[in-house]
Amino acid sequence: GDNWTVAVTPNDGYEDGNTIVSNVVQIKGNEAPSKVVLVSPANEEDTSINRTQILNWSAATDPEEDTLTYELNLTRMTYDGEPSCSVNKVEVDGISLLNYTTQELCVDEWYNWTVRAYDGYGYGEWSDIWNFTIGSYIDVTLLQGSINFGSLSIADSDNTSDKSPNAFKMENSGNVKLNFTIYGNNSLWIRDTALLNTSYFQFKANTSEESGSFATETSQMDWINVTDYAINLLDLLDYSGTKDSALIDILITVPYSEPAGSKKSTLIITSSWG
Repeated sequence: GDNWTVAVTPNDGYEDGNTIVSNVVQIKGNEAPSKVVLVSPANEEDTSINRTQILNWSAATDPEEDTLTYELNLTRMTYDGEPSCSVNKVEVDGISLLNYTTQELCVDEWYNWTVRAYDGYGYGEWSDIWNFTIGSYIDVTLLQGSINFGSLSIADSDNTSDKSPNAFKMENSGNVKLNFTIYGNNSLWIRDTALLNTSYFQFKANTSEESGSFATETSQMDWINVTDYAINLLDLLDYSGTKDSALIDILITVPYSEPAGSKKSTLIITSSWG
């Protein structure tokens, strides 16, 4: 604070009285809040796969016991993991809580974060700078992993687009968009004229009840032969909980002269970061 000299002279409306001087008046200035201490995620945390992070810190103290709010600075430091992601900086002030929930952040990137307190008059010191990384995570769940067409006769065709039987259904359980390829591990039929790469065994991608879950314009939305080598199935299946699933429809036609008996084939579906 500053030291001031104060002089007071009384007056009764007719004349001044004796002037009294004080040399010990001190006007105290505002003192800044204390330095914030970060709590979580821990410094250099790199095991989380949740793209939405809850940042926590401890309460600062203020000498005048003023009401405190907080300012957050979150900065992306690297641009190697997910170049298409554009969440580079988050600056928020006026936070009344001791935590902040971020928007979806980029994966495989290093973020720095720091917080400081504000008492309505001035800011305290920035906290130590901590950093964290959210790891990319690829995981697919088969919600419908087999199809049984029952009994069919020679030249009969059946497919799953009418939901009888149900199509294959898969869900992106990871945290990045995924592309998929597909191929047949073995032929469904015995006849040489109806092996893989023929119209007797076909597939196509289809939307589930969660519309908008993948890029239909670059996915295989029309019937095409199941091949013995990997070809495109669908692109950019989302990881959002409201639109993270897709269907794979199958069409089969029983070839002429196919011997009776149980028929079985395995499809190999491979996912990769989109």
